[in-house]
Amino acid sequence: MKRNVGRPITMDYNVINSAILKFKDSLVNNNRLVSKTDPIWKVVAEDAGKSPLSLYAYVHRNVCGIREKLVSNYVDPESSSNAMSDKSPESSAQDNGDDNEREIFLYFSQSEVQEIMETKVYKR
Repeated sequence: MKRNVGRPITMDYNVINSAILKFKDSLVNNNRLVSKTDPIWKVVAEDAGKSPLSLYAYVHRNVCGIREKLVSNYVDPESSSNAMSDKSPESSAQDNGDDNEREIFLYFSQSEVQEIMETKVYKR
């Protein structure tokens, strides 16, 4: 028998997602999410029935993959130090003429890196 633990969910994700996507053009500027103090969050909050800061956190934490729906090349406004290079493998690979040696470049999104680095603790 499965027990529900914790508080029940109070967010209707469909309503929130549709409200955010309705104002998609105003929430993203140059592949960056607008500041949490931008007045557009109040407009979205009225439409969604939530607070502006909770909606900003919802998008910033990428709940339900909303950031990918807003912008394809998302740049985190709060941390510019973790920016990755925009070079493609084709432009960075060097052809040294030897077919036995090749360089392979793997590119991961920030969420993929976090998933890889996640530590799991198992009970014994």
